Amino acid sequence: MQTVARKSEKKPELREAILQAAQELFLEVGFEHFSMRRLARKVGYSPTTLYIYFRDKQDIIYSLCEGLFEQYLAELRQVAEGETDSLARLKKLFLLSIRFGCNHQDHYHVAFFSSAAIYGRPEEFLSRDSLARRSYFFIRQVVVDCIAAGVLRPADPELVTQALLTASHGIIAAHIFWKDFPLASPDVLGETLLHNLLEGFQA
Repeated sequence: MQTVARKSEKKPELREAILQAAQELFLEVGFEHFSMRRLARKVGYSPTTLYIYFRDKQDIIYSLCEGLFEQYLAELRQVAEGETDSLARLKKLFLLSIRFGCNHQDHYHVAFFSSAAIYGRPEEFLSRDSLARRSYFFIRQVVVDCIAAGVLRPADPELVTQALLTASHGIIAAHIFWKDFPLASPDVLGETLLHNLLEGFQA
């Protein structure tokens, strides 16, 4: 097995190779059976090398998730910049969330279907800065804008945001796991669900 002598010799491409192998291993064996030694065998480096890049398996899955949310947030911002109407912006972000999850199934599986508390306790998620937190608050702000503009009725923005994200999460989960069911396309399901959800929230 290969080793890396000093932390100063860290290579970004090796870090990415470790993360790619880790994602594959998480999907193969799950978080509970994942180990740094097992990952070392898969990636072809010594466990010592892995610890130069990551503290432990929790650090690895956190890095995988933050990489996913970095791309997600960038796409959210790109879509939002092209739409001035707050309600239309919210609809586009909802549909983007579904497409993004369906297009990144392996990453999504690791991020949302692991038994690990990746971001700590629920209250820690909201108090500590992360790309996942920024993504959530980006969508929440659009909900706040819709309520302020009067296009959504006065309501708890946390509840509205979570209702929308839970709905999109359900469609993505069905798309990933329902392999033997003639499921409608994610876009069609998203449009249908969005129409009925917003009908209940609209002013």
